Amino acid sequence: MEDTVREILGDLLGIGKAAVNERTSSQSVPGWDSLKHIEIVTSLEEEFDIMISVEDIESMMSFPDVVEKLKGYLE
Repeated sequence: MEDTVREILGDLLGIGKAAVNERTSSQSVPGWDSLKHIEIVTSLEEEFDIMISVEDIESMMSFPDVVEKLKGYLE
């Protein structure tokens, strides 16, 4: 699952999968704005066939946050 998240973030943020790491966040990537965040969430929902709550969407602001929240949906 982490590999898929890396691929989605890398593609949508234009930084490449290899550049996505524990420090990748909305603070560290200039292109990660509110519109891009919605694209990320939508892609994750489609890829994993889930519906992410508004609370979780608001707290998914880094690669580790995304992975942690997705684990709860995929268990």
